[in-house]
Amino acid sequence: MTKEQLKARSQWETRDYNTVDEPSGILRMRMARGDAHPKDILDTPDAPLETRLNDVMIWLFQHAITVAERDRRAEEARIAAAERARKEHDAEIARWKAEERRRKEKERVDALLDDVKDWRKAVDLRAYVAAAAATLELNEEWKTWALAVADKIDPLIEAKAGS
Repeated sequence: MTKEQLKARSQWETRDYNTVDEPSGILRMRMARGDAHPKDILDTPDAPLETRLNDVMIWLFQHAITVAERDRRAEEARIAAAERARKEHDAEIARWKAEERRRKEKERVDALLDDVKDWRKAVDLRAYVAAAAATLELNEEWKTWALAVADKIDPLIEAKAGS
């Protein structure tokens, strides 16, 4: 392959099936950085490849620095993403705990209000039994039963009996 043919080849063309087994006298070094465009260093009439090893070394050092910088940035991005995820997780746990505290407080308030309603019913029932006993002749058995019902629904008597 002639020098002109070699230079005219596409950068992606890596094999020439029409190659003749005759040395061209042109040495070619291709260096690539993964997905980046490859760099070709060719023999030229005024500068053979052997005299351009400084260019090769400079490219290799630049490539190493580029790769190290890319890796450092990727690691920083990974650490930042992990930190964001941790903070989001912590915030979600805090929200769950706050919601659980609100739910428990609401349950306590609801239970207190239910106890007040039951106490009010028991007080009203006792007042009714007392008023009925004052105005009517009540069966003692009914009066005992009605007061037992009032005691059963009264949360203060339940609390006293439980302790």
